[in-house]
Amino acid sequence: MFKLLCCGSNNGYQLGVGDNNDRHVMTVSKLHSHKRIVKMASGAEHTLLILEDGKLMGCGTNGRQQLFLDSLVERSPVFETVHLLSAFKFKTIACGWEYSIAVTRDERIFVSGYGANGELGLGKDIRSSTKGYGEIMVNGENRGGVKQLKSSIHSSIIQFGNDQVWAWGNNKKGQLVDYGKNESLKIIWEPVQLEFDKGLKVIDYAMGRDFTVFIVQDEHDKLKSLFRGRDNFDIERRLASLHLSNDSFECIESMWTSIHLIDDRRRIKSIGNNSYGQTFPGTDDDSPYIHYATGSEHGLCSTHNEAFSWGWGEHGNCGEHTRGDKSVDDVTFDYLNLLYRTNGKKEKIVDVFAGCATSFIQIEETL
Repeated sequence: MFKLLCCGSNNGYQLGVGDNNDRHVMTVSKLHSHKRIVKMASGAEHTLLILEDGKLMGCGTNGRQQLFLDSLVERSPVFETVHLLSAFKFKTIACGWEYSIAVTRDERIFVSGYGANGELGLGKDIRSSTKGYGEIMVNGENRGGVKQLKSSIHSSIIQFGNDQVWAWGNNKKGQLVDYGKNESLKIIWEPVQLEFDKGLKVIDYAMGRDFTVFIVQDEHDKLKSLFRGRDNFDIERRLASLHLSNDSFECIESMWTSIHLIDDRRRIKSIGNNSYGQTFPGTDDDSPYIHYATGSEHGLCSTHNEAFSWGWGEHGNCGEHTRGDKSVDDVTFDYLNLLYRTNGKKEKIVDVFAGCATSFIQIEETL
């Protein structure tokens, strides 16, 4: 049996606890299912999740129909099934500021919500979906299925099984493609295939607020990083100085203004903005942490028994300070702050999720 704990920003009911008060300590979300969560994504004030049986559920604000719910439903204070799409089983999801993307197991790509910068990917000047959701007509099944899907605040990137990478949304900083003097490419209204130098294959990617970092492999199986967009924190240069190894690289994650590389020893290397402790405060020793998640400007990590937070905890998303000598202020967590400890052998942490100043911990309970 599983339960979901949460804390953080909750003005739009996005924690699923039944009210809209921020939480500074871990609280049980009202999720009427005991199945395991396999995927979670969060926008400004909405949250979606997929259960192990493929069911899509959501909570929070639905004023723009970003929850795929009927337009008459202004909000969902607790997690509920997305009935408009209840006939489908889902494999992955992503959320931006006021929009959502959900991919079914048979590779259909649904979008909902609002976006003035092409966030829905439905075509020129289409800013909202007319019936609660729309469908992006990219034949994913013929491209090997959806391999990865990630969104930033106003743009999205999808990678297919044949390693093609497609993108749509806000491109005003050149975070998707170099628009040069072509002003029309500042907004990409429907998916376009991204181009890379011959012989390069995208292994992973991470999307910040105004930039994207691609980890690519060349013809000699060597890894390197490619940066697109606006760089306010010297990320491109610092990334280029790193030695990326195929043998040890595991994945890359991002916050709005930083990126985080995880290796096969579960160590994290952070690059970017650290004004609120966003870079990982751990050591270079082998890491005991099994699960990681990065949100807008904070991160989570956990063992099976303990979960920790770091970064900007303005809305309670990093919990309450557990270190008496906090070095900066109430909202800066420049150390690993204990967020939750399990209740002996009856509980085990099985995953952590982080959104826009929201934090979630999934617990497995045994009788």
